[in-house]
Amino acid sequence: MDPTLRAQHEHVFGHGARVVLQRWTVLQLAVENFWGGETSPQKAQDMGERLIQTFASEDEVYADEVEDFLDDFLIHEMNAEAEDGSPAEVSRLLVDMHRECLAGDYTRVEQLVQAPVPVGGASQSMADPNQDEDTAERPSDQPQRGEEIEKTEKTKETEETEMVDVEKEEKEEEEQGWH
Repeated sequence: MDPTLRAQHEHVFGHGARVVLQRWTVLQLAVENFWGGETSPQKAQDMGERLIQTFASEDEVYADEVEDFLDDFLIHEMNAEAEDGSPAEVSRLLVDMHRECLAGDYTRVEQLVQAPVPVGGASQSMADPNQDEDTAERPSDQPQRGEEIEKTEKTKETEETEMVDVEKEEKEEEEQGWH
């Protein structure tokens, strides 16, 4: 392949990959809430650039390797775990989109860029832009809207309980002179 043409394909893929990552709910929640510390936004940006560079430098990138990379990043850098299957979904989307871009087909990237930013969970944000939301098939392990909201409410309750426990431990440590 002509290096100039490949560079163009990789540039378009990079743009599309950034859009996918910006719309990935779990990643954006981790960034917005600084789950990975005060440098969460920079960590996410660096991860995205490393991922794009991996696609550009490898002859073939496999979805399971990308999924492992995304899972590891969330766990080790953002202190988050995606239990919704979204790392697999995002990795498949990126691998397919890369393959299409290298073939000169930018349709998926164009559709992602033009699609309005959806409201809802990761499965909705990564949905195929060609599918209508009502007709899109959801994997059986993907939460439906109500389940997702319920899970979020339970997560908030758990976080609040953990905060109270941490505050109680800090107060006890302070009373014992550990601070």
